[in-house]
Amino acid sequence: MSAILKRTKKMYRKVILIELLCFITATLLIICYQINDGIAFALGVFSIFVPQCALIFFVYFRRQSQQNMQNMTALYQGEAIKFAITIVLMAGFFSLYQTMNYIFFFVGFIVALVLNNLLPIYFKQKENQKQNVFN
Repeated sequence: MSAILKRTKKMYRKVILIELLCFITATLLIICYQINDGIAFALGVFSIFVPQCALIFFVYFRRQSQQNMQNMTALYQGEAIKFAITIVLMAGFFSLYQTMNYIFFFVGFIVALVLNNLLPIYFKQKENQKQNVFN
């Protein structure tokens, strides 16, 4: 396994852990305010966090995907799976949770989406700064 892949796996483990801690904390704070809003927020987070975890697992932690990384097939397949899981979860949550506060749902969804994109960038920049110090 290449050193780059090992660093990427380590970074995504960190990203997932930090996101999970942020989401649990925010959900608990919102539940203290209003339980239905907290549940809606958690469902919004869940509907993007779970597909992101599936994508990360599919692309970086499957042995077969590591062999396909040369032609980007695993990444495209992972994105398709992420998209499908997101649609299924959102449709399920909207149909099963009747007292949904859609504002809190989409706030949770957007916060999770932003963290999914910004945390990896932050950690990559931090790693690059470390490497520049040593060079």
